[in-house]
Amino acid sequence: MIFEVHLSATAQGDLDGIFDYIAITLAAPKAAVDWMDKVLKSLDNLANFPELFAECQEEPWLLRNVRIMPVDNYKFFYHIEYNAKKIVVLRVLSFRQDSSK
Repeated sequence: MIFEVHLSATAQGDLDGIFDYIAITLAAPKAAVDWMDKVLKSLDNLANFPELFAECQEEPWLLRNVRIMPVDNYKFFYHIEYNAKKIVVLRVLSFRQDSSK
């Protein structure tokens, strides 16, 4: 069953910021493009297997049935809308960031 993957405005901002950090701050534009390719492949895989990753066990995500997909040093917080066959990525955070906010 294939789901559509959507990014919230916040998640899109997170991705843009991560890409810019890798490309500009770290001066590694090729690494940024390679990372984004990996992200897109991971999101394509998620569309086919939305329940592949476990539900987050910390608040505020637990009560919202949010799951976490890891991609390198980042975690993608998403929830599944079964009736709409849609996955919504809510946030993209580094494993070092506090995800309870």
